[in-house]
Amino acid sequence: MRIVSWNCRGLGTQPKIEAIKDLMKIEPTDILLLQETKIEGQALMEIDKSKWKKNAGKAISSRGSSGGVATLWTDNHFHLISQHETQHWIYTELKHIDLMFWVDLKLKIAAKV
Repeated sequence: MRIVSWNCRGLGTQPKIEAIKDLMKIEPTDILLLQETKIEGQALMEIDKSKWKKNAGKAISSRGSSGGVATLWTDNHFHLISQHETQHWIYTELKHIDLMFWVDLKLKIAAKV
């Protein structure tokens, strides 16, 4: 299982969006964690669907020019068990089926307050 976490310091430019896409081609990831996205959560989810293809997750909008966090994964490998969030963090509990056993994965991603 591969997890990538990146404080991207803003996803408002095409080069940063493409950098994440390139990273995932070189190092395929199961879960992508992003901090300091500095964009609206819905906009980030649209970028994910069109560019990164994780197809499941949660994104919290930034406040002005700071903040914004996201947890993204591929839904054919993981089942969402529970998820809680505030403006500053996302807690995600996922189950991953690998061969014949379950793997519990609990993630908490937080932005600088």
